[in-house]
Amino acid sequence: MNYESIEFGGEVYCTGNLQPKIKATFAPEFKPKMSKRDIEDAIREQSIDVERDLYPSEQYVKNQGQIGSCNAYAAKGALERTRHFVGLPYVELSAEHLYMRICGGRDQGSMLDEGMHEMTQSGIPPMKPSHYQKFKERDFTPEDNRDAVRFKSVECYAVNTELGLAEGLVSGFVGVIAVHATNAYMRMDANEIIARSMGVGNHAEGTHKVNIINGELAFRKFGSWGLNVWNGGCGYVTWKNHLEQPNKYHQFYLIRGASDDTQDSVPELKQ
Repeated sequence: MNYESIEFGGEVYCTGNLQPKIKATFAPEFKPKMSKRDIEDAIREQSIDVERDLYPSEQYVKNQGQIGSCNAYAAKGALERTRHFVGLPYVELSAEHLYMRICGGRDQGSMLDEGMHEMTQSGIPPMKPSHYQKFKERDFTPEDNRDAVRFKSVECYAVNTELGLAEGLVSGFVGVIAVHATNAYMRMDANEIIARSMGVGNHAEGTHKVNIINGELAFRKFGSWGLNVWNGGCGYVTWKNHLEQPNKYHQFYLIRGASDDTQDSVPELKQ
């Protein structure tokens, strides 16, 4: 298995252990146009409480359990939030089905690029109780493959800078990022800023909001380790203390817009 784990508070949390050979992407690059001051002004003008009004933790934060599917959980979480943002009904999507397609039925971890490409091309079907903690092709049905094509993102960009990520979030995108999770990463301060944790990146998460805390851009991230860590599974990370180093190795993404098309053809399974 190409992933590791953290023991914290008597629980075990799975992280990754994969590094891409080269930082490459299928998606066009998101090129920011706003200045930092413009972004900060947009943040101050926002009237929506993201977690209360759009993405309450008790509905959207899930637990990946003891398989290395954080990338798939980040991708499906981003798509669920994107659907909500554009007014589509909430549907819990199956990270396990996406993980099966990414890894070909092997529990071996995966890269952000693989998850985002598969999500935009093949989609993610609705979650079923029988899916949880499964990752082999035999664990899913032809109907799951058929249903997946309804649920895709229709706008996906690669993002490589702090301002690009911030501009995307204030413009209605949801992000998928890599962090380097350690025991320190499990702690946060009174402002809900996660303790500094740097490295090449071993864990995929999503981000759905940017704020200004102590004069610094802070990205609200959602994890896949359930509601009992951080604040309902969410906290803030910063570029300098969490994202800069992983972004040297892992491509980050922004998605916006979602399809709900029942007429798409069913793609072949990845071998």
